[in-house]
Amino acid sequence: MPVNSEGQIITRIYKVFLALLVLCLIQFSAGCSTVRTVYVPAPCPRLPAELLIPTPIPYPQMKDGRLTYGASLNWNDALLDALGSANADKAAIQQADNERTGK
Repeated sequence: MPVNSEGQIITRIYKVFLALLVLCLIQFSAGCSTVRTVYVPAPCPRLPAELLIPTPIPYPQMKDGRLTYGASLNWNDALLDALGSANADKAAIQQADNERTGK
């Protein structure tokens, strides 16, 4: 059996110590991975049916295939009413979502 120098013995002991240290660290890290995630189903409230009805699209009243000035004013008013209705529905949906999420 060849004679080992003191430096070779220290190097071998260092490698064994390092291997044991790495094995212990692996064991410690594996012991922390027992966390279990459980998802709980939460009921989602239904939106009111009146919020899901499509907003009717107003069409202009044409006279002889032409749009008159008075008809365009009436049409603008109908369009603004439809836009207001759609915005009110969106606000109600947002309020219901905020109540659901607790904001």
